[in-house]
Amino acid sequence: MDSMETANLIALSMTAAVAIFAALLLLARDNMRRDQAIFLAGLLLLYAIFKTNDVVTMTGGYAGAPAFAVVTAPVRFLFGAAIFFYARAMTSPTPQWLRPRDALALVWPAAGMIAIIPFIMMSAQDKNSLMAEEFSSEEMREWFILTCKVIFALFLGSVFVYLGAAFRLLLRHTENVRQLFSNIE
Repeated sequence: MDSMETANLIALSMTAAVAIFAALLLLARDNMRRDQAIFLAGLLLLYAIFKTNDVVTMTGGYAGAPAFAVVTAPVRFLFGAAIFFYARAMTSPTPQWLRPRDALALVWPAAGMIAIIPFIMMSAQDKNSLMAEEFSSEEMREWFILTCKVIFALFLGSVFVYLGAAFRLLLRHTENVRQLFSNIE
């Protein structure tokens, strides 16, 4: 590992550690609204998991624990929803907890898990070969590329849906604040 890769590994590790530390600080504080703190802490923890995945990939950790990819794969689908839930909590005058319809956010990770079922069913040796991009056949290579494209499309779909909803929410909040402060009476 050269010095640039080492520096990158250190930066990724520090980023994950800082995100975890900030999340724990938010959860320990009593002087802010609990819903806002929990949603921001959740977002930071998702980010820490994502960065930990990068560290495991860089260090070759998947060779020892290829199932870790199955754990981290669905996390990326929750980023957009976490941003939306945090924005909703921040723009609401009253605490906003998860509602039953918010369970729809789990559709994206579930779709991602369905897409990687063949990977889950593989032996550890086959998983390691795929993670190293050493394909045993052309069909395996094509399946791997198709699965990566499907997962990326699902990720983009989830991000666009939830970031669009968060953006609409923030625009509506901005308009409400303008109306409130432009009314002199």
